[in-house]
Amino acid sequence: MRLRQIEVFYAVYSAGSISKAGELLGVSQPAVSKVLRHTEDMLGYALFERTSTGLVPTREATDLFEGAAKVFAEVNRFRSRATGVQLNSDKPLRIAMAPSIGLSAGPSAIAKFGKAYPDISIEIETYHFDEAVSALRSEETDIAIAYQPYPREGLRIIPVTEASFVCVTPKDHWTDNRQTVGVQDLMGESLIYLNVDAPLGHLLSSHLENVSEIQQSRRIVVNTYYIAQMLVASGAGVAIVDEYAARGPAGSQVDIYEFSENIRLSVGAIVRENYSISVSERAFLDALTAELKAVSAQ
Repeated sequence: MRLRQIEVFYAVYSAGSISKAGELLGVSQPAVSKVLRHTEDMLGYALFERTSTGLVPTREATDLFEGAAKVFAEVNRFRSRATGVQLNSDKPLRIAMAPSIGLSAGPSAIAKFGKAYPDISIEIETYHFDEAVSALRSEETDIAIAYQPYPREGLRIIPVTEASFVCVTPKDHWTDNRQTVGVQDLMGESLIYLNVDAPLGHLLSSHLENVSEIQQSRRIVVNTYYIAQMLVASGAGVAIVDEYAARGPAGSQVDIYEFSENIRLSVGAIVRENYSISVSERAFLDALTAELKAVSAQ
């Protein structure tokens, strides 16, 4: 007997009628009758007697039912296990994020994912790039969301989205109605810079390295754009930061301008080279991508 035949036999025996068996299986009554008739023809004996009060199992059917019940129980256990593997419900979602992403799009993405997958626990860390790489290699985390990820031995990159740099200033620092800030607007300003050893700091510095006046305007160097954002909000200077840092928790305390250089920066998920992304991890990346794009659209 094929698995489908066992399933139909089990349903008819348990339900006591072909119509109820069809309801249990989600198929039509004729479909159940066809499978049952084919099964009886293959076996060479009847499984049920048709009476005026319904179906009555034959002695042969009663002998077979115990075995069918065991098979059906194993099938149900397998289906349950397959669903659990797909959702990784027994494995926590372990994600490392760049700080500005973890403080902007991260919380809303986590909240939406948690509602969609309530049985999956989530472990979130914020790391700078090199720390995230170390955490991946030591298997302390499974996915790292980073800016400007570049290939490293034993790791691979999954593109997520792109973002831009923006200029942030203290509230009402410029009183005109400008919406875009260029390099010339930064001349003579007290600039808060990200350390050039960081991927974003290196990217920005390489674009502006020929502007000596900009280089000389550096006043404060930080390792995290979120710190730069807080310093700007406190009136310590102006900064060029990624748009997610700009629109993070301190976004309402600063003015945000488009940066005319239009320097694009990539956001990617870094995983170990042979690491296979699960269904739930892919769902989280999709949720995070949607939230990042929503932040960009603000």
